[in-house]
Amino acid sequence: MKKYLIKNLINNDNSSVASWIFKGKKIEITNKGRILALEKQDGNILIIHIDKAYDEDSAFIYSPSGKIIKKIINFEKKSGCICYDDVYYVDKELTLIAGSRAKRIACVIDEKGNYIRSYETR
Repeated sequence: MKKYLIKNLINNDNSSVASWIFKGKKIEITNKGRILALEKQDGNILIIHIDKAYDEDSAFIYSPSGKIIKKIINFEKKSGCICYDDVYYVDKELTLIAGSRAKRIACVIDEKGNYIRSYETR
């Protein structure tokens, strides 16, 4: 069951900002490249930083207060995926998309950011 700890998550397409309201205070995460943000079912926020300043381990779980809880490694680095470039739920499973020049790999993780499995996607 989703815990609604934040309000008004804003992350426009091609934006370098993700913001939300937590306990009446605006929280804002920024970088020079794009940011993708998703409120997770446990109330935390998963953010992907698509920016050359970040290495291929560019996904992070943030608490509602804006603190980093966990850095998520690129589980498909060895298969040539250079970074994560999307995140969403597939049948209630938290799924990060890792990309390479030749393929895209879906990496299913649990709410804490632990690896479950991967599969090729299109």
